Amino acid sequence: MQLSRAVVVLVVLFWAGTAAAETVAGEIKSFDPDKRTLVLTNGVTYVLDPAVRIQTVYAGKKGQFTYSAGEKGNLVTKIDE
Repeated sequence: MQLSRAVVVLVVLFWAGTAAAETVAGEIKSFDPDKRTLVLTNGVTYVLDPAVRIQTVYAGKKGQFTYSAGEKGNLVTKIDE
């Protein structure tokens, strides 16, 4: 019985520490390739994950932005046009 409780506690702790991905539709208002940050027309700033190629990111681009909100800000992991 003790093992079952330990497993439940670990699962709950893991789930609580995992940020759920969210998606927002929008248009890029500005982009700073050096800082890997972009601002959408909604005024929210996002940071690009290293896996996102900056060559495909530019002001005026519209799309669906998949991101996770965390302690260091909103991390974009995927951009779909």
